[in-house]
Amino acid sequence: MKHRVVIPGLCAIALVSPAVPAAAGTTAHDGPVLKEVKSCTGGCDGVSIWRKKGDIVISVDQEPDGYSAMTFWKTSDGRSGTCVDSKGIGKPQFCNYNFKESGNIKIRAALYDHDSHRIVFGGSLWTPWVHIG
Repeated sequence: MKHRVVIPGLCAIALVSPAVPAAAGTTAHDGPVLKEVKSCTGGCDGVSIWRKKGDIVISVDQEPDGYSAMTFWKTSDGRSGTCVDSKGIGKPQFCNYNFKESGNIKIRAALYDHDSHRIVFGGSLWTPWVHIG
């Protein structure tokens, strides 16, 4: 049975690793240089992570409710996409990308229903832009 209680407006964003100023003028969205960025849905049932080492986007489902965790990502050079964890609770989905080192990225977490092919919870707010390289 699919059920989820969501309190609108609640989300968590964690910027992990000490911030180091990005080189001036790298892109229109200069952001700090971090090793990892995390975002989660209202109750952290779905967790999204961008990891600098390897340009990896990770989606982790943490609730056995029939929904999948989904990570939306976008870069300052116009690329965007999703990474969906359809493996089940506690089994992260690692999506490996090759992002431009001179750009920035931001992510947000959401929940996805494979049966209806719909996003059931639009997710967290976008993280701030962070430098990829």
